[in-house]
Amino acid sequence: MFEIADLSLRYPSQAEFLWQKLRLRLKPGELLWLRGANGCGKTSLLNAISGIVPQRVAAELTGTIHLDGTDLRPLPLNVRHRHLAYQMSDPEQQLFFPRLSKEIVFALENQALPPAEMRSRLDAAGRRFGLNNWLEREPVTLSQGQKKLLLFAVCAAMQTPLLLLDEPAAGLSGAALDALGAWLREWRAAGRIVILAEHAFPFPELASQVLELGG
Repeated sequence: MFEIADLSLRYPSQAEFLWQKLRLRLKPGELLWLRGANGCGKTSLLNAISGIVPQRVAAELTGTIHLDGTDLRPLPLNVRHRHLAYQMSDPEQQLFFPRLSKEIVFALENQALPPAEMRSRLDAAGRRFGLNNWLEREPVTLSQGQKKLLLFAVCAAMQTPLLLLDEPAAGLSGAALDALGAWLREWRAAGRIVILAEHAFPFPELASQVLELGG
């Protein structure tokens, strides 16, 4: 179960709260679609759940965030990301290593997984998103859409109970969109919770809840 209660956010440069007293509850297997115009706070909500706000981006944040009984608010980023995986809208913010395989393995090393388990998850994530033939390539050689597939592979390999996605479908088409849809269906069926922000989500039937921000 994922629960937010009375969550309010205000940045230092703002006189008004971006949003106030947000409350939501998601059961295992549910997908929440965050909607709203640019600047309404969709990404800010994902950043607050992930811990980027206020640990990396200063802000006044009040309220509670719980996942399966664990209070996420006090957890540092490196610990919180054992509970959740986060794909940001701009891949350049998350790609740092010289090979695709290292991007995926680094996240698994942070989970202290055995080498055999890391290799198994690396292979499975590569196959899922069609990256197995590219694992020794440099991420800088990929297109924006391919970089997004790499971030999906990182998140899939982590197998966390909570998945955060910021504009996952933007810039994707054809087989890449099909891979995203299949992944989300499988993740829901496995009982994982998904929260995504998207202007025009191509799979609206997968959303069990919709939250309109700024409305």
